[in-house]
Amino acid sequence: MTKNFFFLFTLLTILSCSKEDDPILGCTDSTANNYNAQATEDDGSCTFDIADSYVGFWDVEEMQTVSGMTITVNYTISMAKLEANKVEITNFRECVPIEALVSESSMILSNLNELAFGECFIDNANFNRTDNTIDYTLNSKALGLFMTVEGSMTKQ
Repeated sequence: MTKNFFFLFTLLTILSCSKEDDPILGCTDSTANNYNAQATEDDGSCTFDIADSYVGFWDVEEMQTVSGMTITVNYTISMAKLEANKVEITNFRECVPIEALVSESSMILSNLNELAFGECFIDNANFNRTDNTIDYTLNSKALGLFMTVEGSMTKQ
């Protein structure tokens, strides 16, 4: 009987010991598209809308060339998310807000037909992104003069 009691006591002791729950793997970032409120350990699977990485203020430096003369212009723009892969750019080249389709490595201005008038003429725009910098070239018009523009945007 003592053996049975010892065996039962040992078995109950082992079974009653609290064991830590296995971690629940998943995305623990509440701003992610696939946030898992039950996850206790992040597994690196979080996904975000690409437009989120564009949102904010950007410092712009442009070299504008007109008739062989080049000047440097600095200003600040802002970008706001419209959709998962679309942003609105405010104050770019002093134009009305411009919409842009965005990816991890590039940006395409999407409402250029609406801008092809007055001082907001933009043509042949090419934008390439690396981390927090967007380098670009485009043709533009200011004060009735056509110009070539090379610029760089750096996220603040």
